[in-house]
Amino acid sequence: MKSKKAIIKENFKLWQILLGLIHNHKCQVCGAEGSCGHHLYNKRGIDRTAWTIKNGIYLCVKCHRFAHDNPMLFERILSERNLWDDDTSQEMNMKAFTSIKMPIEFYEARNKRMKEMIEEL
Repeated sequence: MKSKKAIIKENFKLWQILLGLIHNHKCQVCGAEGSCGHHLYNKRGIDRTAWTIKNGIYLCVKCHRFAHDNPMLFERILSERNLWDDDTSQEMNMKAFTSIKMPIEFYEARNKRMKEMIEEL
């Protein structure tokens, strides 16, 4: 049986794969070949939303670095390109505010669902 930490690590990898497949491995900001998923909303301590598709965007290395170096400007760019949704932002923030650490069964279920979604694509 896998540990909670191992399942969370695997979930992160599955989330990255899923975002890449959904976005055809293209950066959602500049259109270049993408290489990684980026959390739109902080994933620390937000177990309920960390691995949702709404909380991710697929980026190239250059745009990913820019996102981390200039978060406020990056958010504005996403908003201008209709890639940032204020309603989703409020929803994620509310879930984060009410978030509690989830039991291992939550992570296992999320893991299973992401694997199913990858197979469907």
